[in-house]
Amino acid sequence: MHYTYDYLEHLMPVNDPRDREEKVGIISSLRTWIAATFHVIADTFLLGPLHVFSMMVIMLLFEGRIASLKLDLLNDFGPTFRASAISSLLFMPLQVLAFKMLPTQLRLLYVNLQDILWNAVVSFAAHKSRH
Repeated sequence: MHYTYDYLEHLMPVNDPRDREEKVGIISSLRTWIAATFHVIADTFLLGPLHVFSMMVIMLLFEGRIASLKLDLLNDFGPTFRASAISSLLFMPLQVLAFKMLPTQLRLLYVNLQDILWNAVVSFAAHKSRH
């Protein structure tokens, strides 16, 4: 994730060096808010499915359910990703604020702290059909 956040910062910098040189005005402030929102949307909808998929695969492997891996993914990935996206959307305002205010190297720490709750939601959704 560090590399992904660094790459997103390279594509669309939140902490743009031009903002330090210019007077911080409405345009530079708007640019940072747009960049932070872009980072959060990319995190939610590009990285989210990869995180849900890898979490489900690892969870099924640890539970010894290798034989039912394909069937469980087919049945549970959609609802689990939906729960993940909803939980991410609820956190989006806080995450945009954190991505705007925190330097790149601290964003992952914030996301990891937020992911404690996200993991609980995703785990609950992944196990919901089994109980």
